[in-house]
Amino acid sequence: MYMEEFNNTMLTNVRGVASTIKHANRAMVERKICGSIVYTETVAAALGGSAPRTYTTSKHALVGPVRSACTELGAHGIRVNCISPFRVVTPLACNLKGTVLKPVQRLLCFLLQTK
Repeated sequence: MYMEEFNNTMLTNVRGVASTIKHANRAMVERKICGSIVYTETVAAALGGSAPRTYTTSKHALVGPVRSACTELGAHGIRVNCISPFRVVTPLACNLKGTVLKPVQRLLCFLLQTK
C-alpha cells in the first residue's frame, strides 16, 4: 500500500463525504428542512478482499461518521443513509475485468455512456 495513494483515496472518499454531510446538514438545520443525506457506499465496506485495500479502508472509515451523523441529525428530522451497490455493470467495470458482455449488458453500457 503506497501512502500517497492511501492519502489521496482517504481525502477523496472520507473527507469528501464528511464535508458533504457537514455542509448539507448545516444548510438543512438552519432552514429547518427535513430530508435525507444519501451517499454511495460499497459492499467493500462489509466484505474484505472485494476491492483494493486503500479503497476498502476508505469505505470502512465512512461507517463511523455516517452513524454519528444519523444520531445527531435525527433530532432535526434529517436521515443520513448510504446505498451499497455490488457488481453494477458499467463500462468502467467491464473494461477493468475484461468481461465479455451479453447483448443486453452491451446495450446497458452503451446507454450509460450516452447521456
